[in-house]
Formats: sequence, structure tokens, C-alpha cells
Amino acid sequence: MKRILTSITGILLLSLGMPAHAAITGQWQFDGDYSPQIGSAIVPQGTAVSGSVFGTTTSFGLPAIGGQVAQVMMFPKVLTTADGYQMFPGAAANGSTSDVNQYSLIMDILYPSASTGFRGLFQTSAGNANDADWFVNGSNGIGSNGGYNGNLTADTWHRIALVVDLEQTDTTKKYLNYIDGAFVGYSVLRSTENAPGGRYALYPEGSGKPSWIFSDNDGETALGYVNSVQFRDYAMTASEVAGLGGPSAVGIPEPGSGLLLAAGMALLLARASRRSK
Repeated sequence: MKRILTSITGILLLSLGMPAHAAITGQWQFDGDYSPQIGSAIVPQGTAVSGSVFGTTTSFGLPAIGGQVAQVMMFPKVLTTADGYQMFPGAAANGSTSDVNQYSLIMDILYPSASTGFRGLFQTSAGNANDADWFVNGSNGIGSNGGYNGNLTADTWHRIALVVDLEQTDTTKKYLNYIDGAFVGYSVLRSTENAPGGRYALYPEGSGKPSWIFSDNDGETALGYVNSVQFRDYAMTASEVAGLGGPSAVGIPEPGSGLLLAAGMALLLARASRRSK
């Protein structure tokens, strides 16, 4: 049965134009703790240990997500390199270097109106030693130093996605920002940092070196809420991100739903039938 499922997965990935190695290597739902649904646990550090609070949208007085009560975590504003949440993406090196050069990060989050200014979302430095690499800026755009896009409205749940492909030669396709499934723009990275293996690359699985979420080296963060985080070891297409849509109470879905599985079975059976004739 495992061999059949592997075949189905391979066929589906190829039919969707996805690389054969494509996988979710990290998924976290924050249902009362930091345990993963896929991959390794989130590890809070410093003030994030005592400042994190688990609850529900109701207990926090937040809007429901898609009309449903959801379990979420409040994360605090953190101030130093020792504070925040270590995340281990669990991805193998891909591309032309020994780093993770192609990946996608998706979050279902909410920032209250009182949380303003720059807010670090994702930090690639294992030591949290420099500016974060994905931010919300003071105008509620998301992106990096070369441009901020869209409008992450306050007091509203949003599903945001960052798609990075440092193997691209086209700089407009290296760093893409999405809100609720819609492409909102790209960030042009500094020429000295946008190469494979550069600043926006990640350490591979087995290195023991984390990335960070909701962290920054000098306190450019703010209190917010998270419902779900997902990491994929490839650069998603625009249609894939669009298919995820907006936030949902049950968290970010995985590819390979029952419908896709049924389609894959049908495709395998059809091929087997053609071979038998």
C-alpha cells in the first residue's frame, strides 16, 4: 500500500508541476503547546517562554476564523537576540549549494491595531543576529528591505505566504509575498544577499541550526496571535498558494486531500487499464 501511495504522490506532484521531492517538512497548530503535526517542535526562547499564552479566539476576545472558534497562541513583543521562537524547517538542501534555497512559509496570523511599526515574522539567522528577513512594516505591508506589499489589516485573521526561490535568475521571482491566496508583490533583495546560499537561504536538516519566527535582533516585533504555521521545502506556484485561500480554524491544509487521492487512484487505474489492452 505504501508503494501505491508513493506512486500516487509522484503522479500528482508531476501533474501539478511540482518537484518530485516536494513536501511539507514542518507544520504547527499551537493547540495548547509547541508540538508539531509534522517535523520538530517549536522551541521558545527568553521572554517568549513566559510571554506566550495559549487559548482560543473566544478567550482572547478575537474574531472567529471562518466563523469557527479556533485554538491559537498569543506571542509577545520580544526585544533581544535571545528572545523568540526557534523553528527547525526540516528541509534538505536544494538547488546549487548546500543550503535550502527554495522554500515556502505560510502563517495564519492576526495583529491587533495596537501592534504597529515593523514586526519581524521570519528570521533566517541561526543566532538571530541581524534584522529579520520577513517583516510587516509600519504601513501593514509584508516583505523585506527591497519592498513591502499588500495590506495586512489589523484585528483581522490573514493567511500570509512567503515563497523564496534563490535559484531564479529573475529577481522579480526570488521573493514573493501573498495575502489570503492573492499575490501582492515581490521584494527585490540586495544583490549581495540574493544569491543561492546567501542571506535568505536556510540551514539544511541535520545542521542543528534553527530559523526563528516572530523574532528580530533589536526588538522590531510586536504582540500578535498565530493559529497555524506551515513550511514547505519548495517554492510554491501562484496557483498553489491561491488554492490555500484565506485562514481557517483548522489551520493550513496539506496537499493530497481525499479528492486528490481519489483523482490519483483514478489516474493509476486508467493507466493500468490502458496497459492491459
